[in-house]
Amino acid sequence: MYQYLVKNKISDPQDQKPGTIKTSTFDPVSYIAFHGGASLISVDLLRTWQCPGHTGGKSFCDSPYTKLNKEALE
Repeated sequence: MYQYLVKNKISDPQDQKPGTIKTSTFDPVSYIAFHGGASLISVDLLRTWQCPGHTGGKSFCDSPYTKLNKEALE
């Protein structure tokens, strides 16, 4: 799994969002290519992790960082 900060390079001047956090199974090069290319978006890799076991047909597994944050808050 990969987690990115995705920024739109072609944006509305009134759009003040710094970017959107997206999670994907695509590596950075594939993610950019699938979403229109480097002229449309830029991505910054935030985190990466592996899902345990057979993952065919499953949705995304949670980030281990999410579990650590939940335990820290309890």
